[in-house]
Amino acid sequence: SDAKPGSPGLDPTQKHKKRGKVAVEGPEAEKIRKAVKAGNERAKPLPSETKIWCFRGRDGFTPHINGEIYWQPWDGAAQKTRKGSFSSNYDNRFTCSEEDGENLRCSRGNWGNQGRLIENFFGRTAYHLFFSTRREGIESRADLMQKSWLISELYRRSIGRAPPEAPAAAMPVPAL
Repeated sequence: SDAKPGSPGLDPTQKHKKRGKVAVEGPEAEKIRKAVKAGNERAKPLPSETKIWCFRGRDGFTPHINGEIYWQPWDGAAQKTRKGSFSSNYDNRFTCSEEDGENLRCSRGNWGNQGRLIENFFGRTAYHLFFSTRREGIESRADLMQKSWLISELYRRSIGRAPPEAPAAAMPVPAL
């Protein structure tokens, strides 16, 4: 062991890989050297006609920092958080409603009991659907369309909103 005298050593009950440099030679070594050299080259400037856009604020793709808001129980007919007792498949910390056809007004959420307006929530060009704190078992697109999550409402709207009297299950499901 490389441990200093008196310091803890490696656990003798476990297998340990021997540490040390592994020399790579031949064609594989040359391939690695070329890849390193290519990675260290200066970036090429973009063509002058290239436009780069930053979508932020009310136009950004992440209206909520980690996506928990999408999993609240949503009443598609009333366009607000569905009240009642729901399973752990729903995030019940939110009380929100659609406002002015595009905004989402919440009286409470995972931030606490303070009100918050999320501008242009329903009118964004795209949504970055990443979920760092939740993983739902969605079986299919049809399953997603039939659920009463807020994210289900966004998907239904993306293919054409059903009339409030029509159940979500009657919505057409796009082909994969």
